[in-house]
Amino acid sequence: MPLDNIVDAIVTLLRQVNGIGKVLDYSRYAPSEKERLDTYVSSGVLNCWIVTRESTAAHDRGAGPLNVRDRHTISIEGFRAVTSASNSERLHQDLVEAVRSILHNNRKLPSSAGWLSAPVQVQQFNTVMFFHAVLAWHAKLTVIAEETMQGG
Repeated sequence: MPLDNIVDAIVTLLRQVNGIGKVLDYSRYAPSEKERLDTYVSSGVLNCWIVTRESTAAHDRGAGPLNVRDRHTISIEGFRAVTSASNSERLHQDLVEAVRSILHNNRKLPSSAGWLSAPVQVQQFNTVMFFHAVLAWHAKLTVIAEETMQGG
């Protein structure tokens, strides 16, 4: 499916970022502490990024029933444990910029998955309680990704 291909391509790119931690395609439910550690913790620290669809706008190109252009708003949310180190926030801010950079440098997504038709936006940067257990830096980024489906 085109959406899966887009999400997979973005995940592949993000995994190339140094220090990115865990990168997940879609959200995961982790009811136990062990599952949360296995899913979201990297090198002993909460450090994960989740890539999923936020919304899709479909545009009819008027040339048949299957000639639709989907514009997916892809959400990329990053979480990193807050520490008492003086560079705690800076580490997460740097990851945000590294994510933006790798996506801006790869607007045509790998494996012909589609393309990013708009620059990456930082929608939020704040602290949250991750699973009501860990104080974490949180960043929400969005990007518009498109795949043209033709036919009909």
